[in-house]
Amino acid sequence: MKSFHFLFYTSSHGLGHSTRMIEVANNIPSCHKVTFATCAPEWIYRSSMTRPYSYRMVKIDTGVIQNDFLTVCEEETLRDYSDLLKHREKIIKEEVTWNKINKVDLIISDIPPMAFPVAKNLSVPSIGIANFSWDWIYRPMVKNYPAYSHVIESIQKDYKQADLVLSLPVNGDMSVFPCVKPIALIARKSRLSGKEIRQKLNIDEKKKLILCSFSNFSMVKIDFSHVSEELKDFILISFNSEFPGNYNNFIKLDNCGNISHEEAVAAADIVVCKPGYGMVAETIVNKTHVLYTSRKDYIENKILAEGLHQYGIAEEISNEDFLSGKWSAPIKKLMSCNKKWENIDCSGAKIAADEIFKLLQR
Repeated sequence: MKSFHFLFYTSSHGLGHSTRMIEVANNIPSCHKVTFATCAPEWIYRSSMTRPYSYRMVKIDTGVIQNDFLTVCEEETLRDYSDLLKHREKIIKEEVTWNKINKVDLIISDIPPMAFPVAKNLSVPSIGIANFSWDWIYRPMVKNYPAYSHVIESIQKDYKQADLVLSLPVNGDMSVFPCVKPIALIARKSRLSGKEIRQKLNIDEKKKLILCSFSNFSMVKIDFSHVSEELKDFILISFNSEFPGNYNNFIKLDNCGNISHEEAVAAADIVVCKPGYGMVAETIVNKTHVLYTSRKDYIENKILAEGLHQYGIAEEISNEDFLSGKWSAPIKKLMSCNKKWENIDCSGAKIAADEIFKLLQR
């Protein structure tokens, strides 16, 4: 079999883009070379990849800028992408040069727009894997800040150069892409049982366990003293560096330590979070209840919340009650819910890997 070199351009907005591309890359035989180009931290790849890979720190898109867990900075986001576009031709030229030198055979994007003109200039196939496009995310922001309409125009121009885009379930508008093919969910599923994971953490399996999953956004506005008092019969765990360790029922986890995020999700009775694609997918596949609070006026939030309610078991908490630590009432409601879990196909990573090889054979 000929050995190919695959380059993954991955948005660094949150960790969901990285975790799903890791799942795809792990389904590519190790005789092929895989490189990730992203601003996402390398530890997420180092802790989750099961095959050899290379990592490049490259800024090729903006994502969404947030100054805390719940607030999207619209103008700052658009300004940052607009500033990036001032260097667009230079970025594309430098990436084409790197790809030529390193003999890249195919480019995968989740979902930086500039990845596609890089592939066109390189004369190699390109494939997108996503549940949304950045023009769809930015469109409501541009309505508020119309001076940045050129950002949408540039993104759409780049996206139209994609050879194929694989659309994940729980998706937004993907109509900008010329060729879209739906696939199954991509999600990280724990290989260990909840009982085994709790043994690793030295947590009694009879104890009710809550995972607070906030990426690494600031948590200083949350009244954890009230949370600890209201939920004194629960154990709360988190990977967040600001998670307080001065409460008897709180445990701070290490991102590169004893367990992975998907294992923490599988071990927990409830995950408390904001809806993000990686989080939604992991709670669905690991069958864990979700208490979520929403980023107001963020267009993706609506479809992710709908996905949680359709395929999972979820309850929403207001921003105000979330920050003031009034979690007990919605958690009791979640614990008493007797809804049956929907079956959803979670083989998207394997399907995506197969589609990548099919594209090479065209």
